[in-house]
Amino acid sequence: MTHPLLRRVRSLVNPIGPLDVRLATAWRRLIRRHPALDALAVNTTDLGSMYTVAGAAGLLAALGRRRDAADLAIVGTAAWFIGQESKRVFNRRRPFEADPALERLIKPPTGSSFPSGHATVAAAMATLMTRRSAGGRRWPWTMIAVWVPLTRIHVGVHYPGDTAAGAVLGWSIARSVERMVTTTRD
Repeated sequence: MTHPLLRRVRSLVNPIGPLDVRLATAWRRLIRRHPALDALAVNTTDLGSMYTVAGAAGLLAALGRRRDAADLAIVGTAAWFIGQESKRVFNRRRPFEADPALERLIKPPTGSSFPSGHATVAAAMATLMTRRSAGGRRWPWTMIAVWVPLTRIHVGVHYPGDTAAGAVLGWSIARSVERMVTTTRD
């Protein structure tokens, strides 16, 4: 039996709202298809993936920032798993499934559209690392947190609401894990 609150949240999320459709359409009109931008989006959309978590954690470890590397691996992995489990709760169709005329620029991802797992992971990594990096070193993490959700809309696999929810979820996960890790170490 499903909890009434969960049923209510699902009823708000699962239908693809007109606002989400309008925002996605406005984004695609604003950007329009341009080969260079399409290629950039296709080739950078996976910056919100576990591959980036592993690569960034490895680089941090190689630079002697072992605690940051371990925490990034924990936060990124938690974000990925929680994002994937959230998709099971919210079985929302992807834009290209709802509108077959929509051009999809990458292979069709599996699972629900809501929330965006890539946005979840990107926001989680950025939340942790912008707090741990000196001023001039924060911008790459911030750019990933902003860019990845936009690419997911651009390549046709998410609605803006999916990526916004993923970003909020990623931020929440990173802050929670950071508090747990800090409490455990103190």
